[in-house]
Amino acid sequence: MTLEEIKALAYLARLELSAEELLRITGELSSILSYADHIQQVDVEGVEPLAHPLGSTNAWRDDELSSSLPLAESLQNAPKKLVDARSGGGFFLVPAVLD
Repeated sequence: MTLEEIKALAYLARLELSAEELLRITGELSSILSYADHIQQVDVEGVEPLAHPLGSTNAWRDDELSSSLPLAESLQNAPKKLVDARSGGGFFLVPAVLD
């Protein structure tokens, strides 16, 4: 990369760089781009793309029906709650998020 290209990029990124920083960054970015160009030359014909570099599998447990926490116990520490006598259900009361 040229010094002028680096100055243009610094302007677009709203970076104030000293002359010394511009020279150092010019060399560093040129090196990075050269390495990226080198990587692009690797033959990847027939190589399957990866979603993740490790061959991991889903480690979640099976979704099985089990008993849940009793309503009274789940609501006991709630700062605000509402228990509906008609349905026997209970609710956590939280501040409104939307009007």
